[in-house]
Amino acid sequence: WGVVLRLTADIPELAQHADQARRWARDTLETSVRLLLGERLGPARKALEAVATEFEGFPAAVDAERGLEALGLIEELRYLSKDSIVRVSVRARAHERMRGSRWASLFRDAR
Repeated sequence: WGVVLRLTADIPELAQHADQARRWARDTLETSVRLLLGERLGPARKALEAVATEFEGFPAAVDAERGLEALGLIEELRYLSKDSIVRVSVRARAHERMRGSRWASLFRDAR
């Protein structure tokens, strides 16, 4: 899809394909949030890596990289006791770090 976006910059007739590419990235990122909320880390990682690769050099890739960072934080939280003050602190820092992005919702509540 990244190739499509690069081509549409030079060939305006391909603009509809650019819209499809952006829609795919948006939908894949939104699906990744739902997968992470459901603790389906493997499929989420695969989807985020696909967006990061396909959209390298575009904002969607930056968003996907941030999603991968969030996924890493979720993996860290899984190893901490639910009652741990460290877990609460890590979650709070993760929420602050992701503030303003679609990924912040992953850290809103104790997990």
